[in-house]
Amino acid sequence: MKPLDQQTLGQRIATTFIVVILVLLMLALVGWATGGWDKAEGEQLSTEPHLILMLPPSKWDYKLLDLDRQALDHAYMDKIEKLFSIWVSDDTGQPERAVKGATQAKRAYLEAQRALEMKEQMMLERDRSAK
Repeated sequence: MKPLDQQTLGQRIATTFIVVILVLLMLALVGWATGGWDKAEGEQLSTEPHLILMLPPSKWDYKLLDLDRQALDHAYMDKIEKLFSIWVSDDTGQPERAVKGATQAKRAYLEAQRALEMKEQMMLERDRSAK
């Protein structure tokens, strides 16, 4: 192979293309060999929430859980209403922007609901073990 400064423009482009393809193939091989490829295939939403905050037990825990669910519902509806309002007032890039925003809101809503379910399960288990 000629040194890079002695190659024509076409040869340089071909060399760059080959290097990029080799790097992508190596990354795919590493992903396949470590099992990360199979894990990522089935994941569209994260299966576990990032954070669940558990405070010391109180007599208002279940009331707060209900309020959290109501707040989550209201926040989701507010977000969708805002997305629609923006779409109506500014059609730049619409409806793609609205759809993307709605998809992100749905992902966040589902993850937050999962966190609330896990929190409720932890509270129930804590109550069972206290009896």
